[in-house]
Amino acid sequence: MKKLWIITMVLTLSLLLTSCQPTPETPVVVGKGDGRLEDKIIDSTQNTSAPEGKVLDFGTPEKYTDEFSNNSGKLTVHVDAPITVPQVSSLPVIKVSPRTITQEEADTLVSFLFQGKPLLATDNEKVLTVQDLQNLIIQNKAAAATEKDSAQKQRILDAIAELEAQLKTAPRSIESGESTTTLQGSGGQTGIDIFCNLGNLNPAHIYINNTAESRALASFYNGSKINYMNILRPESQTNGLKITLEEAQKEADAAVKKLDPDGQYALSTYGIAWMDDRSIESNEQADIDNAAKAYVFEYMRQVSGIPATYTMIECANVTSLDDTFTNPLSYERIQVQVDENGIAALEWVSPMKQGETMTQNVQILSFKQVQEIFSKMIKIRYSFVDETNPNYTVESCDVYVTRVVLGYTRIASKDNPDEFMMVPVWDFFGYDVQNIPEIPLTGNQDRMEYINSLVTINAIDGSIIDRGFGY
Repeated sequence: MKKLWIITMVLTLSLLLTSCQPTPETPVVVGKGDGRLEDKIIDSTQNTSAPEGKVLDFGTPEKYTDEFSNNSGKLTVHVDAPITVPQVSSLPVIKVSPRTITQEEADTLVSFLFQGKPLLATDNEKVLTVQDLQNLIIQNKAAAATEKDSAQKQRILDAIAELEAQLKTAPRSIESGESTTTLQGSGGQTGIDIFCNLGNLNPAHIYINNTAESRALASFYNGSKINYMNILRPESQTNGLKITLEEAQKEADAAVKKLDPDGQYALSTYGIAWMDDRSIESNEQADIDNAAKAYVFEYMRQVSGIPATYTMIECANVTSLDDTFTNPLSYERIQVQVDENGIAALEWVSPMKQGETMTQNVQILSFKQVQEIFSKMIKIRYSFVDETNPNYTVESCDVYVTRVVLGYTRIASKDNPDEFMMVPVWDFFGYDVQNIPEIPLTGNQDRMEYINSLVTINAIDGSIIDRGFGY
């Protein structure tokens, strides 16, 4: 079956935008899964939760401010970060395990996102009829007539020219094929790869894949010419958006509720995506101000009303050099992109099923202890600033911590590749500005700071969690 790989690129590109920095020789991760964490969880269970109607007191200030340097003075860490803690009466620890997407869920996804439109034939999923193209030309000409932004108007005119070129060879009709919404496959792997016409330039596409190892992915692309590929901070560059945040979130919430009627997911964060329509060969500066934009919402599994904290770091498709018990699995999430035309794209990654509750209310470290761990580990992470590299020299590095969040993340269990734990963690978000003469600064160092976790600390035992390995 043919595949529109663009949806994977669109929805996962933000994961590739992590600042390229050398890997420190000193390992950042400590306290790996040797079974001691599981013992710690049981041993550190609090006897009681907060009284009814009350919330836990984590003893955190409203803001964490500090400034310190490493011994050489080449690294300076600037902390000016509001602290976000959940308003809850307990902090449970639960087990989860991967599962596949069911036929019922696949049917719901297709019915909702394809809006009841018929499937295109398997061999003709990219073929639009004369009538389809004529309708699209009419719609685009109407849009061009009212479009005030010159750059966007030119994009619409280019689309019209492309449609008119296709019209010369388009068939007047296509025969129904054998496309089906039934999950099919063999050897434990099932899925669908289907298309329909939603009236956009390209056919809309839904792709679902369940592997024999219970890894699952579902993705949707509405077929619009606009492909959102770059993520910005939520409060930045709102010009170009033709829908309000409230309207967009209402659309996204409705989509997630269809997939998650039991309310296992909650909104973790959101951002703004923009379309970079430059050619690969172009040397022009990106025109972010005038680019078409969409809201991007990240929904994560929630534990006791607390959503897992979303970061731009994905679980790597490699194994650790030190440990062998890990089995990398993408972090569970539902991402929804919404523009003025509705849902532009959706991706559901690694759905999980909830298992036993290991404890109803785990004891966590004080924030003072967490601060001490952070101040040590951030220096280790940036220890490369004092190392000699034949290709470049880091003359100085400034790290800016802009927010601190107490939330949850998923980590691997020992000796069981198909079992994970949802544990409370502290994430320190921010960005760095590295002064490297051989690599000029771009001015975009802070663009991704709201989802760039510099350090993730296990709130139970203070170990450092490497989100790239998932433990």
